[in-house]
Amino acid sequence: GLEGRLDGNAYRVPVRTVSIAEVVALAQRRPELDALKEAFKEAAGKSPYLGYTEEELVSSDLVGNEHSCVFDASLAMVKGRLVKVAGWYDNEWAYACRVADLVAHIAERQSREG
Repeated sequence: GLEGRLDGNAYRVPVRTVSIAEVVALAQRRPELDALKEAFKEAAGKSPYLGYTEEELVSSDLVGNEHSCVFDASLAMVKGRLVKVAGWYDNEWAYACRVADLVAHIAERQSREG
């Protein structure tokens, strides 16, 4: 399991609605930083919920962003087997977007079920 190999933090930053979450994990083997970034970039291209950026951002850049998480490649680090990744999110707007997604999903299911 992941016990003892995973830790994380989330911080409220100067902008009232934006936060950043960091996850630190101990990998089984040393990953390559470029491969890690590419995996997140590819995943973001396939998901409406995950964003990806290589720009150096500040919290105000994320106000109004609809992604549940924007992977910040500039903050990703690999030190041996230790991996740190960080993702930004607008705690209010992104949450509202997910609620809207849920309402749309429920409405669609109800219309199919008659």
